[in-house]
Amino acid sequence: MCPCCSGSENVNDLDNFFDERYQFRAAEKYPKRGLDPKSQALIDWVVPKLDGAQTMMEVGCGGGMVHQDLLRNQKISHAIGIDVSSAGIKAATQNAEKFGLTEQIDYYQVDFAQNAEQFEPADFVVMDRVICCYPHLDLLLGQAAQKASKYLAISFPVENVFSKLAIWGFTRCLKLIGQTYHPYLHGHAAIQKTAEQAGMRLVHRDRRTIWTMMVFERS
Repeated sequence: MCPCCSGSENVNDLDNFFDERYQFRAAEKYPKRGLDPKSQALIDWVVPKLDGAQTMMEVGCGGGMVHQDLLRNQKISHAIGIDVSSAGIKAATQNAEKFGLTEQIDYYQVDFAQNAEQFEPADFVVMDRVICCYPHLDLLLGQAAQKASKYLAISFPVENVFSKLAIWGFTRCLKLIGQTYHPYLHGHAAIQKTAEQAGMRLVHRDRRTIWTMMVFERS
């Protein structure tokens, strides 16, 4: 494992908003409770199609629970974890060492959307509750879809009047306490179109309360 920090621009203040307290709290739950149900639902459609030989890229990996779970269950052979948050990479590295996965994972602290050219494609690309944190949908999702050789799985907030009001209210509260982080509600039609323009086709859609999951397969 080789953590690399070049190009780690603090886009949308993600490095400060998703700090060590947040990242380590999430990462420490995994050994005790297993994978978060929403994250499990995101990958459930693809998991039966994995035989342990595939590679995976997790963009916005945070504490690394999704790719570490697949490695521990021998569903993939190697993973790349990418996050702009230094705390996320630190938490993921700690868990990888705990599970003896160090040799099977490479971590990078970097803004993937701005530096995607440095990465080789992977069989399976995952972005779990990530695109709602990034202002430029076409750039982030477009690059991720280009790097997916077989499957792309993404989750993001549902699109309705309630989610719009919730994000508006949350953003107002953040401003009142001096936070510069801003959540985004990207349109579902735009999300699907962006992936399809990169040669993917939608093969699975699911919804869990406030989150929507889409899985795409390379056409």
